Amino acid sequence: MVPAVHFPVDACFAMITSVHNSRIKELRKLAQRKERQAAGQLLLEGVRLIGDAWQSGQRPLLTLYEPSLIEANPGRGCLA
Repeated sequence: MVPAVHFPVDACFAMITSVHNSRIKELRKLAQRKERQAAGQLLLEGVRLIGDAWQSGQRPLLTLYEPSLIEANPGRGCLA
């Protein structure tokens, strides 16, 4: 079994205000193929890709979004 990146439950719904945030650093690593393979994870960006993954039975470990952008996006129902 491949280890997953886990974040504390109390961190749910916490606002990220810095690119130096440890979560962001871990997620940026997934831009590299070897890191994705080692973690057994991938990083999806955009409502369409996340929706496609959801429809294929995959569930996100973590979802990050910008509230002001989601309000105007017709795919915002995916976050409910």
